[in-house]
Amino acid sequence: TDIHAALGLSQLTQVKEFVERRNALAKRYDDLLANLPLKRPIVLPENRSSYHLYVIRLHTREEPDKHRRFFEELRRAGIGVNLHYMPVHLQPYYRNLGFQEGQFSEAEAHAREAISLPLYPDLTESQQNQVVRVLTDLL
Repeated sequence: TDIHAALGLSQLTQVKEFVERRNALAKRYDDLLANLPLKRPIVLPENRSSYHLYVIRLHTREEPDKHRRFFEELRRAGIGVNLHYMPVHLQPYYRNLGFQEGQFSEAEAHAREAISLPLYPDLTESQQNQVVRVLTDLL
């Protein structure tokens, strides 16, 4: 709509600051999570991310219910974590085309392990500390 277009245009004037802030917060997450048993996002030195999402991966092989439990506990603590994404081949449309579980093991492992932590320009260091504190307690 025209209103959405106007909002989008106004947001574009701040995109550089938004990306800078997201990168600073992502770097802070990297530092705060460095010693925890999880996988952090990897950005190659020659690249720069806008950090649309900050996705961690839990080690869940030993505990298959760990992913769900962590997600629920983080949510219960008031932390707006999300799950991204269901593997494409497991979407109903593709299942109807004959795709099955087990065909793309890495995509399926990602879905079993990945949790997106809160990351947005107005996230405060105090809020980020709380996310890390709860995550650390769970681990």
